[in-house]
Amino acid sequence: MASTEGAVSCIHFSTRDLPKRERVPFWREYFGRHVIRAHIEALSKGDFDAQGTLWSVPGVRVHWSAYSEGARILRPRELINADDDNIALLIDCSGTTRFSQAGSRDRA
Repeated sequence: MASTEGAVSCIHFSTRDLPKRERVPFWREYFGRHVIRAHIEALSKGDFDAQGTLWSVPGVRVHWSAYSEGARILRPRELINADDDNIALLIDCSGTTRFSQAGSRDRA
């Protein structure tokens, strides 16, 4: 198997083509848990739609996302890998997302 160490990648995700009932579970389980290693909760029962892009270079990941409804992003201890010393940059330009890491209080 070829090594991906040192690889640069850009991956785009969207819930737009999924049935509405599958959007939050997909975003939470696949994108949240496996891509950015966070728990994502929709803050309302509206028509949730999300898009995101993850840029990765060795040691740095930049995540851009847009949500049609507010969301809460948590980094519970069980999703934090002690061997991962990468830097993750999460920016909320619209003010619709709340963040929490390792049990700390939400930050608006």
